[in-house]
Amino acid sequence: MEAARGETQAVTDVLGRIIEEGRIDLDPGSVEYRKFAHSIQRAEIEALTRAAERDAGDWTGQPKDKLVQPPKVVTHKALVLRW
Repeated sequence: MEAARGETQAVTDVLGRIIEEGRIDLDPGSVEYRKFAHSIQRAEIEALTRAAERDAGDWTGQPKDKLVQPPKVVTHKALVLRW
């Protein structure tokens, strides 16, 4: 598997479009570019896993990769001002 070998060729086109459309300043070959590419791969793997589960009739699947899990809701106590 390409992701396990640290390769990012499979997401190069998608990554290029994201960078271009978002006008993101990332140089191919940089550490940041590589991290972004790996993040895209991880998200794609999760999406494909969910699709396979749903094709099999299992709609209960949840993301296992922390990168693509929904954010946790943070609640704050109300601030009460007294005059």
